[in-house]
Amino acid sequence: MTWILFLEQSLNGLQFGLMLFLLASGLTLVFGIMDMINLAHGALYMVGAFLAAWLVQLTQSFLLGVLLAVGLTAVVGMLLEATLLRTLYARDHLSQVLATFALILIINESVRMIWGSDLALSAPQALSGPVQLLPGLLYPSYRLVIIAVGLAIALLLMTVSAIAGNLLGYWTGVKVGPKLFNRPDSKVFKTEYVVTTQNFFEKHGSRAIVLARFVPIVRSVITGMAGVARMDYKTYATFSTIGGIVWVCSMTLAGYFLGSIPFIKENIDFVAIGIVLLSLIPVVFEVLRQRRLGKS
Repeated sequence: MTWILFLEQSLNGLQFGLMLFLLASGLTLVFGIMDMINLAHGALYMVGAFLAAWLVQLTQSFLLGVLLAVGLTAVVGMLLEATLLRTLYARDHLSQVLATFALILIINESVRMIWGSDLALSAPQALSGPVQLLPGLLYPSYRLVIIAVGLAIALLLMTVSAIAGNLLGYWTGVKVGPKLFNRPDSKVFKTEYVVTTQNFFEKHGSRAIVLARFVPIVRSVITGMAGVARMDYKTYATFSTIGGIVWVCSMTLAGYFLGSIPFIKENIDFVAIGIVLLSLIPVVFEVLRQRRLGKS
């Protein structure tokens, strides 16, 4: 009975954690890309939730109500951006915090005036019952859907970020490479290095792009070098995508399972340093091997 309760509470924690992740990821994107602190970000989620509950009751269709709520919430967000948030872009962060905190109060009171403090929304029929995960462990199906959707979005965001970073590195190498390596008097960026890099990518390009994803530092450098060497873009994009998907999924699963080991959890800093050093060993061996071949 104790293990059943532990598993159930673990699933509850995972579900709430993923909901917070969805909130935080949107806030992080807004702050990271636009340098805008929007404390009212969560209030917009609340508007979407109340709109969904109201529209589901109005249309008597869960799917239609949710889809309409997503669209209307997007419209509310665009109106707020055009009328208020846009004026805050040039302001300092303190002004953004104060203005968006005031916006929280306005949105909260507006929602309370329109719908009251509580608006009931029942789960659809397909998600209303529990699912037996283990003997004695019944878990609400709608919570499992939230976990699945949250994990899918998390993996999608990480995969897209990994692939986008690689493609940016490639095109940076394409644009910047000629300016660096076409200087006849350069002692560091020599044209012969480009020829060597091109030969390397012709022989090992596809495999190198995938494997380099798992090696710190190397994965950041090899993307630019692939652009400098003018590796075939379709081949690069294909194997960069494969490497990004494999890397995100494997690292996420490894973090999940290794995080449950007490020693690793208590010494995560040293473990991270050890992983970096271990991943650099193949690179060091390859450099030494190439030097020996060059001398012979």
